Parts: sequence; C-alpha cells; structure tokens
Amino acid sequence: KSGMVISGHRRIQALTELGYETCECRITYFENTTIATIELNRYRVKTESELVREAEVLKDELSKYVKRGRPLKGEEKIGKSSTITDVSKTLNISTTKLKKLLSIKNYEPELLDKVDLGIVSVEKAYQLVRTKYILPKRVGDDKSYENKNFRSSVIKLLEKYKPSYELAHETLL
Repeated sequence: KSGMVISGHRRIQALTELGYETCECRITYFENTTIATIELNRYRVKTESELVREAEVLKDELSKYVKRGRPLKGEEKIGKSSTITDVSKTLNISTTKLKKLLSIKNYEPELLDKVDLGIVSVEKAYQLVRTKYILPKRVGDDKSYENKNFRSSVIKLLEKYKPSYELAHETLL
C-alpha cells in the first residue's frame, strides 16, 4: 500500500529496463516485514554466512512474540516456545546445523568465509571451534579431551574384542 516492494525487485528492474511503466502486483499486509522478507526469499540458495545473518535477525524478530514468565491467574500455559527451533524451521535448516553455524560465528567468524568458499565444511569448522573453545570449558583440569576420547575408544575396543588380560597389557605397553 505504501509502495514498498517486499519481494520482486529484480522483476521490477527488468520490466523498467524493458520500458514498462506499470505492472500487476499483489498487495499484501504483513505483520512483520522483516520476517516476511526472509520467508519470501526462502527458495534462494544462500551461503552459510547469509543463513547466519538471517538467523540472527529472525531470532531477534521472533523473540518479540515469545511470551515470557508464568501465565497469569486463570491463563493456560501454551507449551514451551523455543525461538531457535522456530528460526531453523523458517530458514528450512536443521536446528543442529543452525546451532553449529552460530557457534562458528560466535567463536571464529572468519571460518564462515572458508565454509562459504567450500574450503572447510560446516562440520569441520564446528569441530575446530568445539575442540578449541567449547570443550576446554567443560573438561576438568586433570583430564584433557584427547585423554577422555582415547579412554572411551579403548574401552569400546576391549568390550568388542574381549582380549585376555595378558594380550591387552602386552599390546598397550
């Protein structure tokens, strides 16, 4: 109604360049034009960096609609609303992938450029961030991540093959 184009900028530009002065359009009311713009561009192929930027905008916009606190007296609680889940559904990516991308951006944003270029996969970038920043916070002072991983791997092998004590001892020495 105000003349603002939410979606179809390239079509309008093409029609203008072809000499058209008018064209048919659909006038739609959107409660939130930011969310509408992202949803209308859902079909576009986006880089991981673009997904992260859209996720951050969507998270801010959707969090405005999440009701916080306890329900008032006589009011029913309508389930738990998780904004990150809503964001991932809107962007049509898994919540796990979105969380990994947000972690990468949070700890080492320059890795997103490498992911966009195809140099590093999302999983590899996340594992780098995870081992460098996330795991050291969780692991106790006396055990490193590598030791914990080694120990669990050895236990799995012992349970699988059930070697004699002598063979296991000889092999580990």
